[in-house]
Amino acid sequence: MAEVTVPGRYRLTFTGAEVSFVDNERGEPEPVLMFSSSSAVADETIAGKVQAWLLPEKAQDDTRPITATTSTTPCSPAAPRST
Repeated sequence: MAEVTVPGRYRLTFTGAEVSFVDNERGEPEPVLMFSSSSAVADETIAGKVQAWLLPEKAQDDTRPITATTSTTPCSPAAPRST
């Protein structure tokens, strides 16, 4: 499991990233990145500060590493949702 530590006065870590599907305003399913944090973080604090990329599919027998020159598609940031 990957863990990201945010430097600062207090220790803040993010773990357990997973993708879930949630219906948007039009009732269509869209992917949402969900992760856990070691402390509560307000939606307004984190909004616009997280980036994710949709990587190209890679064949299972392809042993070449994915590099920075590989084409990627940035994911559109979604508005924070309250649960």
